[in-house]
Amino acid sequence: MKAPLLFDLDGTITDPKAGFLASVDYALEAMGEPLRPHAELTPFIGPPLRGTFEILLENSDPTVTEKAVELYRKRLNDGGKFEADVYPGIRELLESLA
Repeated sequence: MKAPLLFDLDGTITDPKAGFLASVDYALEAMGEPLRPHAELTPFIGPPLRGTFEILLENSDPTVTEKAVELYRKRLNDGGKFEADVYPGIRELLESLA
C-alpha cells in the first residue's frame, strides 16, 4: 500500500491570486476606500487577513477590521475561491502520483 500524500491547496497546487485580489477590491470598495494597485496587494497573499486590513485601512479598530474581513469572505465565498489557477505541471504531477 502506498503512503498517502497531503498537499496544501492555496499557494501549493493553485494560485489564489485572482480570487484574493478581487475579494480585497470588493471589501475596500464596499467600505468606501480607494482601490489599490494589485502589485501593492500581492505581498498580502498568505499573511493573516486582519493584519492585512489593518495596514490597508490604516485603522486598528477591531470593528472596522472585522467588517473588512467579513466583506472579503463574502466575496470569496460567492465565487472568489473558484478564481484560482492550477500551477503549471501540477496536473501531471498528481497523475504521476496516483
